[in-house]
Amino acid sequence: MFLNSYSNYLLMNIGVLAFQGGVIEHIKATKDAAKKLGLKCDVVAVKYKNDFNELDGLIIPGGESTTLWKLIEREGIVDKIKSVKAIFGTCAGAIMIAKKVKGLVDEQKSLDLVDIETDRNAYGPQTESFETDIETALGKMHAVFIRAPKINVEKNVKFFGSRGHNELAKIYNMSDIFVLANYQEITPAVNEALACEKPVVVMECGGRDFVIPNENYSLVSKKFDSDDMAEKILLLIKNPKLAAKIAKNGRKRILENFSIEKVADRLYRSFTA
Repeated sequence: MFLNSYSNYLLMNIGVLAFQGGVIEHIKATKDAAKKLGLKCDVVAVKYKNDFNELDGLIIPGGESTTLWKLIEREGIVDKIKSVKAIFGTCAGAIMIAKKVKGLVDEQKSLDLVDIETDRNAYGPQTESFETDIETALGKMHAVFIRAPKINVEKNVKFFGSRGHNELAKIYNMSDIFVLANYQEITPAVNEALACEKPVVVMECGGRDFVIPNENYSLVSKKFDSDDMAEKILLLIKNPKLAAKIAKNGRKRILENFSIEKVADRLYRSFTA
């Protein structure tokens, strides 16, 4: 419901850098995603300076990163690209936006935007690309294996994958702050983190005010504003007393309003009223 009302007044302008790679595929995928989410989204191919005016986001598809950098320099659009607030990179695009890149050749550079390290040829050179038939959980598939960069974030990020419910409390209690960057709707994970007395940062989303009526219980960032969310996280890191106060208030609210007994009672009264 939030997305439908949001789409009534917001038109996002998304550009796809159209030098190399799956430009048409990225445009189609972005349009399909916007349609599925109920968002008004204008998606266009961009390559010249004037194309970047008023873009809300930019997608840099794959291709060959050395050639891609030369084309970007040739068109004089380095600063134009950097001026776009939200950028997504696929394959060579990920190499282009990384701050540190292993295996750069000649005078190749990156846009130095995202605090990640990429390794251009971590999975072998282009000559080792191949196609084969493989067995998967979905059945037999024809797969194409191509050169791709490795993104090294292990120092800063730990991927837990899918975990059982009995493991979640342990994971929550390992953390200092719980963050939900979901603009669609609030999830039960927020309640669980609050119940573990963890300070929470969420993005404004559907159902947020039901669980978190104000910032006495959690900090709330603006919709689609990663900078605002980062500021909220830093605020809690720099102010441990504030973080502890919010965490304590959040746990108290969950216990008073969202215990199994409270929820069951509300459901019972809803169906018997």
